[in-house]
Amino acid sequence: MFDGEGSVESFFMRFEGLVVEPQRLLALDISLRVTPARWWTVHKVSINKWGQCKRLMTVNFGTIAENIIEHYNGLTDPREHILTYGYIWNEVPRDVWTQMFVHTLDTIPRNWYIQL
Repeated sequence: MFDGEGSVESFFMRFEGLVVEPQRLLALDISLRVTPARWWTVHKVSINKWGQCKRLMTVNFGTIAENIIEHYNGLTDPREHILTYGYIWNEVPRDVWTQMFVHTLDTIPRNWYIQL
């Protein structure tokens, strides 16, 4: 069971050891609780591969800091920073991507994306 508390990576290790790949997406219906269960109910119609599901769950329930390669500090062209995370998180829904992207910005330059 995974309820969003603890490590999503630990959940994957246990889950993948117990459930064969063809059954993993189906087994999530009974393996997820609380917030992950609500997330899965909304997104399961658009997820058809285990790798895709695992990546999206890592993005949504893993530590955001683990998914950040570098912070934008306002000293370089912001388009490069946006393209980097556009590539890394290309399958993340736009609203989730935006929320995660804000965490890649240092405190001072966070206003640049509002001023556009």
